Amino acid sequence: MTPPYGEYNELSRRTTLTFWAKEHLPGNPVHFFIGHGPGASRVQESGLDLADTLAEKQYGGMKIGGTAVSALLWGTGVIGLVAVLGLFFAAFRAAGHLSHFYQEEDRNLSGLFDGLRASIIVLTLSLAHKDFFAHHIPFQTLVLLIFSFIVISQRQIGSLQAYSRQ
Repeated sequence: MTPPYGEYNELSRRTTLTFWAKEHLPGNPVHFFIGHGPGASRVQESGLDLADTLAEKQYGGMKIGGTAVSALLWGTGVIGLVAVLGLFFAAFRAAGHLSHFYQEEDRNLSGLFDGLRASIIVLTLSLAHKDFFAHHIPFQTLVLLIFSFIVISQRQIGSLQAYSRQ
């Protein structure tokens, strides 16, 4: 007989979300909104990583954090997921603003920010595909570098505009 969530009882990308909803919607409002705490969906992969998380204790072998969306829902709840999606949306808009600002002045910088907008779209789509945003430091570093570059660039144009008004 096949287990309810695929071979070895692992959840798929889709069933991680339906399983989370099944566990939280009936009567778990606190964990629905704020989650179980950062890293709740992390599982021990190999070596001496002795994970003592909700995923290991209560849902062993199911991979409840199979995607970044499900890992965020388990760890930070709906509020955390909305905050992260808002961060991606804000970075996308800021990169668009920067692209528009540099369109006449420097076409290379305008193209750079258009490219960063495209990369933000790909990174946002990856939230539903892989768990890298929640569990992999190199991926988190890449996202942080892109967002930081956009923030610093936006602050620079703010300073330039303030300086030119004086």
